[in-house]
Amino acid sequence: MSKRDLIYGGVILFIIILIWSMLRFFVFTPIKINDTFMQPFLMKDERILAFRLTKVKHFDVVAFSDPNNSKQKYVKRVVGLPGDEVHFMDDVLYINGNVVDEPYLEDYKQKLVDGEPFTSDFNLEQLFGVSEVPKDKFFVLGDNRREDRNIKDQGLIEKKQIIGEAKFAFWPFKFFGPITNSVKDSSIEIGLAKS
Repeated sequence: MSKRDLIYGGVILFIIILIWSMLRFFVFTPIKINDTFMQPFLMKDERILAFRLTKVKHFDVVAFSDPNNSKQKYVKRVVGLPGDEVHFMDDVLYINGNVVDEPYLEDYKQKLVDGEPFTSDFNLEQLFGVSEVPKDKFFVLGDNRREDRNIKDQGLIEKKQIIGEAKFAFWPFKFFGPITNSVKDSSIEIGLAKS
């Protein structure tokens, strides 16, 4: 191999690494799911790509960093936007006084045999001492509500903590492909924003 071929190969490798780095910094971030909070939507040890967001919407599944440990990442569903009043009563979600269906939880709820609610009753006042989601913050919950026991610590997150939206799974290979969210295609986003 000639010196010219080595230089050419090195330049190509540098360009590939540069493009990959720019994509990773500006477009997406790989995330490993380290808990069971979103099962079965996302499984523990699954690896996904979180794409940078332009706007956070109700029921987006977002990756975010722990404010106390930036290396620790979590993935949960956005239930409340800034200004939303959120509460649960009798296993029903209310946003700004409106009943909101959570079709992504139906499989869980059908499997319950103990007679206990899937999501315990609460409101933001009880959890955080606020009546509505504060400005530049979002209220997030895992789909696996009985396992998501750290709502007080990780339920109210700041906008700057959000890394991106879970959009693509790449490992294990059986999960390879786009992460679809049927909630986005339904009508439950309509009329939720507080005026």
